[in-house]
Amino acid sequence: MPSPEAVAAALARAHAEPATGLPDGHRLVDYAESSRTGDWSLRSALVRFAQPEPTRAGAVLELIRRTDGALKPHRRRLEAAAAPTHPGLAPDLFEDDGGQLAVRDDAERVLDAPAADLARAVLRLPDGDSVVAAYADTAGEDPTFDAVPLLVVALELDAVADELVAWARVHDGPPPVDVVDERAAAAFSRLAALGVPRETGGRPPARGRS
Repeated sequence: MPSPEAVAAALARAHAEPATGLPDGHRLVDYAESSRTGDWSLRSALVRFAQPEPTRAGAVLELIRRTDGALKPHRRRLEAAAAPTHPGLAPDLFEDDGGQLAVRDDAERVLDAPAADLARAVLRLPDGDSVVAAYADTAGEDPTFDAVPLLVVALELDAVADELVAWARVHDGPPPVDVVDERAAAAFSRLAALGVPRETGGRPPARGRS
């Protein structure tokens, strides 16, 4: 994997490209409310998930409330920021372009805050935290960068949404409890590390069958 500095520079150049004509997909800050396949959202899928798994559904809803509450001071800035971002950000997104790292030309791009890609870097790339620091050195500080740790939590819950929506649409077979447990536990740990308070009487994400 290229150095964090090279990755940060490639992302900064990609974010500086014109954003006209790009789809305004679901912004990461709206992970719980955005319509996905078949107009399902994470919240609507949780209603169906609560039928067989009420304890797990309740735990995920608490995580959503805690995350959204912590994101509230950042929401307006995140909604206003618009750049070509990369929901599929992963190590294979980058390629050598004449000795300079660049984002592949065929990469999927949507409008979102650059902080969303920085959160993806933290979660998906080696030395992701160093990418964020290098990006700030390259492109300058931005108030939205303060929200990156919370957007990493949103990514964990976004992955829960993808699995639950896929299941809720067809409602065939058992729900994806293993993925829900794994991602919800990761979100729970990250919120705890950030000092985001729990709700009174709240429980950690379930690990056994409800």
